[in-house]
Amino acid sequence: MNVHRRLLFPWLLATLLLAPALGAGPETAPVGKMTSAEPRVASARLEPEQAQGPKKSKKSKGKKTELSKRFKGNGNGTAKDSQTGLVWTTNDRGTDVDWNTAAQYCVDLELGGRANWRLPTIEELEELYAEDLSSDCGGSTCHVYPPFELSSCCPWSSTKTGSSSAFVLSFDAGDRNANSLGFANGTRALCVTAGEDAPEAAPEASLTGGVPGVASARLEPEQAQGPNKSEKSKRKNKKKSKKTEEELLREELSKRFKRSGKGTARDTQTGLLWTTNDRGTDVDWNNAEQYCADLELGRRGNWRLPTIEELEELYVEELSSDCGGWTCHVYPPFELSSCCPWSSTKSGGSSAFALYFDIGERNSNGLAFANGTRVLCVTDSN
Repeated sequence: MNVHRRLLFPWLLATLLLAPALGAGPETAPVGKMTSAEPRVASARLEPEQAQGPKKSKKSKGKKTELSKRFKGNGNGTAKDSQTGLVWTTNDRGTDVDWNTAAQYCVDLELGGRANWRLPTIEELEELYAEDLSSDCGGSTCHVYPPFELSSCCPWSSTKTGSSSAFVLSFDAGDRNANSLGFANGTRALCVTAGEDAPEAAPEASLTGGVPGVASARLEPEQAQGPNKSEKSKRKNKKKSKKTEEELLREELSKRFKRSGKGTARDTQTGLLWTTNDRGTDVDWNNAEQYCADLELGRRGNWRLPTIEELEELYVEELSSDCGGWTCHVYPPFELSSCCPWSSTKSGGSSAFALYFDIGERNSNGLAFANGTRVLCVTDSN
C-alpha cells in the first residue's frame, strides 16, 4: 500500500500542475493574423512596380529615341543623314511609278534650295531601314527611320540588275527585290542628293549702317537672288542638251523603219514589211495566226505571224514608249497596246514564244493563253 501511494503521489502532482494547460485547448487566431504555430511567410504586400505589372523597359524607349536622332529634318520636306551627309526627300511621290518615271522625277526635282536630285543606290536605300521602328505605309507596316513617311512599301533604287530590271527595297520585309523597269505596282520614288549645306540666310542689314567693326550684312545682288543665275542656266542647258541628245538618238533610230503606207512600215535592213499597230485586244496564238492570214492591208496579202527572231529586230533598248500601262522598248513608228506580241515560233506541241517588249525577253506561253498577248503581222511582199 505504501508503495502504491509513493508511486501515485508524483503522478497526481504532475496532473494537477499540467491541468490548466491541457484543458485550455488551442487559442483561436484572429482572422488575418498568423498563429505562432504557422510557418512564418514573407509579407505578400506588392511593391509599387509589382502592383503595376511588368516594369516597362526603358531600354527600348531609349533606343527609339536614339534612332530618331540620325536624320535631322530641315523643315522643307528634306532631311539630312548625320552619318553619311546625304540629303533625302522625306516623302515619296505618293503614286505608283515605273523606274524610268521615278528616275526622271528625281532629275527634275527642285526642293529645299537644292538640285541634282537622283534615285538612290540600293545600298543607300538600305541605310533608311530600321528594323526596331515601325510605321504605316499605305496599309503595310514599314520599318523606316523618322522623319520619313512612305505611302507604300517599295521605293525604286538606281541599281539595275540587268538591262531591263532594277532593285526596289521592300521596307516591310527589309529585302531588296528586282522588278522590270516597266513595273509600277506599289513602287515609289524617294530622291537623294549630296549633302552640301545650302547657304545660310545672312542677318538682315541694319538701317543705321551696321555695327562698327562688323562686316556689312548687306547681300550682294547674286546672293540676294539665291543660287547663281548662271548655275541655274547651266542646269537648264544641261537638261536641254540631254533632251536634244535623246531627240537626236530617236531621229537616228527612226530611220531604220520607213513608213510605207497607212499602218505599215518597211525595215530598211531586212526588207520586211510590218503592221505598225497590234490588234489592240488580247488574243490567243491560233486567233493571232488566223488574223494575219486573213489580213489585207496596203494592197498586200500573204501576211503572217513573225518568227521570234524577226520580232526581236523590233526591240530597241535605248527608246521607251507607253504600251498599255507598261514601258516598252520598240522602234518607231510601232505603237503597241500591250507588252507582248505572239511569234510563229513554237516551243513545243502546245506552246509558242511571245516577245516581251518591256523587258526584251522571249517567253513561252500556252497556245490558248490570252492575257496581254497581241498580234503584229509581217510579209515578205515587195
